[in-house]
Amino acid sequence: ISDQENRTLTEAYKLWRRIEHRIQLEHGQQVHRMPETSDGMATLAGRLGYPGADEFIALVEEKRAAVCAIADTLGEPASGPPAMVLRLLAAATAKEVVESDLRAAGFRDIEQSSYRLELARGRMPAEWLEEAIASPDPDRALARFSDLALRASLGLFALLREDRQLLRILAGLFGTSERLSRHLITHPELWQRLTSGLGDHAPEVSAWNAELAERLCGCDYEAALRELRRFQAEEILRIGLCDVAGDLTHEAVSDQLGRLAEACLRECAQRVARDLVARYGRPSCELSILVLGSCGAREMRYGSDLELVFLYEREGETSTGVEHQEWFGRLAQRLLSALGTLLEEGRLYTVDTRLRPSGSQGTLVTSYRAFEEYHQRRAAPWERVALLRGRVACVLDGEKLSFESLESRFAQTLQQVAYEPSLDATALRDELLRMRSLIERERAANQLHLRFSPGGLTDFEFMAAWAQLRHGAEDAGLRTTNPLCALRRLVERGEMDARMLHHYQFLSRACLRLRLLRDHADDRLFGTDEQPLARSLGMEPPQLLAELKSRMADVRRELSRQLG
Repeated sequence: ISDQENRTLTEAYKLWRRIEHRIQLEHGQQVHRMPETSDGMATLAGRLGYPGADEFIALVEEKRAAVCAIADTLGEPASGPPAMVLRLLAAATAKEVVESDLRAAGFRDIEQSSYRLELARGRMPAEWLEEAIASPDPDRALARFSDLALRASLGLFALLREDRQLLRILAGLFGTSERLSRHLITHPELWQRLTSGLGDHAPEVSAWNAELAERLCGCDYEAALRELRRFQAEEILRIGLCDVAGDLTHEAVSDQLGRLAEACLRECAQRVARDLVARYGRPSCELSILVLGSCGAREMRYGSDLELVFLYEREGETSTGVEHQEWFGRLAQRLLSALGTLLEEGRLYTVDTRLRPSGSQGTLVTSYRAFEEYHQRRAAPWERVALLRGRVACVLDGEKLSFESLESRFAQTLQQVAYEPSLDATALRDELLRMRSLIERERAANQLHLRFSPGGLTDFEFMAAWAQLRHGAEDAGLRTTNPLCALRRLVERGEMDARMLHHYQFLSRACLRLRLLRDHADDRLFGTDEQPLARSLGMEPPQLLAELKSRMADVRRELSRQLG
C-alpha cells in the first residue's frame, strides 16, 4: 500500500478503536455494536468530541468507504500508483467513473475538478496526483496544477517526474496555500530558488544578511527595490514551504517573517536616506523607526502590514539648512512609497502610520520630546495598549548614514512612556473591556474570527496588556512586546494556568495556516475553509470545530477571570 493508503487506514483504525472503547466503557463488557437509537448515537458522538450525531455518522461513513476502496485494490502490484490514480489519468476512463473516483478521493467540486483534470492530465505525473489527493485541499491542488500546466515548460515537468521530493512538496503546497501557489505560478524565476533551497528551514542569520547585501550590491535605487521584492518573494515561499512541511513552529514562522520585514524596511530606508543626503544635506541627529502591531510584537503573519511611527531626536537643520522635520518627513514619505508601491515583482508591504500621535491627522514625523509629551498628557488608554507592542526596528545615524545595529537613544524613553505612568486599575479595566467589546461587534459579527471573536487571540493580547500596564513597571519579565512572552511570565507568577499557553499556540498556528490557505490576509473561518484547514492541521472538520469551540470558551472564561 502507498503512504497515503497507510495514513487512511491508520486514521480509520484509530477511530474504530476509540469508538469501540467508548461503547465498551458505557456497557462494561466486550460489545462492538453502534447505538441503534438517535439519542444513543448523539450521546456517543458527544463523548467522542463531535458537535452532533449527523457529523459523526458522516465521518464514520466516509472512513468506511475509504477503507473499502483500499481493500478493493488488494492484489495489485506492490509498487506504483494506486488503481484510482491510474484510472483518473487515463483518457479512456468513462466520465461517470472519473466523477465517482474524484468523489471518493475527497474532491468537493466534482464538475470543476473533472474539467481541470482533463486539461492537465497529459502533463500530470501519477505520483503528483497521488500526493495532491493526500493534501489538505485536493480541489485547490488540482486547480493550481492546471494553471501550471498552461504556463510551465516541458523541462519543469520532466524535473517533477525525476524529483519525488520536489513533487511531494509542490503537491502539498498547491493543496495548502492559495497565496504561495499563485505566486510560484506567476513568478517562474522562483523555481530555481525553490529547487536549490529545499529543506533550508533555518538559515544562519549572518549568512542570510550577507546574501541580501550581495544581491543588492551595485544596484541603483529602482533596481534595488525590484531585487528586494524578488528576495522577499523567495523568502516567503521558503518559509511557507517549511511551514507546510511542519519544519517550523508558529513562533519560528513569525520570527522569520518579522526578520524579513525589518530587513526590507532597513534596506529601503538606507537607500532613501542616501538619495536625500545628496539633495538636501545630512541631518545632525538620529531618526528612530518604531514598528508596532504584529511586527512590533514579533507575531508577523502571512500578509501582515507594517505599522510604523517615525521619531527624530531633536529640532535642527541639515548641513544645507533644511529643517529636520522637513528632511525626515521627506524620508518617511519616500520610504512609504518604496515599501508600498506595486511593481511588476509585487509589493513589499502595506504600511499603516495611523498609530502616530494624533492619528492620521498628525504630522508624519514627530520629535522625541513631542512624542513623550503626547503620551504623558493626551494619549487615550488604547494608545498605551498599542504602545506595548512598540519596538525600535532601525535607527538612522545622521553622521554615519547607517541603519546597521545601532542603539536608539529613544529606546529607554519608549519603555518609560509605555510602563511608568500609573493608571487607575478600575478605569483601565473598564476601558479594556469596552475596547474588547467594540472589536467583537465591529470585526467579528456573525462569523467565527480566530483573532477577534470571543476567546480569540485578541483576548490573550488584552490579558497580557492588563498585566503589563499594572505590573510592568516593577516586573521586568512583563516588559516585552511579545504577548506570548508576557503570558508565559503570568504563568511563572502563578496568575494564569499553563493550558492557556497551549490554547494560544493552537490558535496562532491555525491563523497562520488559514492565511496560507487563502490569497489574502483574513482570520475569519468560513464553511469552505473548514475541511482544508482541518486537514492541514491533521484533523477532521468536526474535530477542528469542537477544538476551537472548547479552547475559545476556555480563553473567554480566563479573560473574565483576569479582568472580572
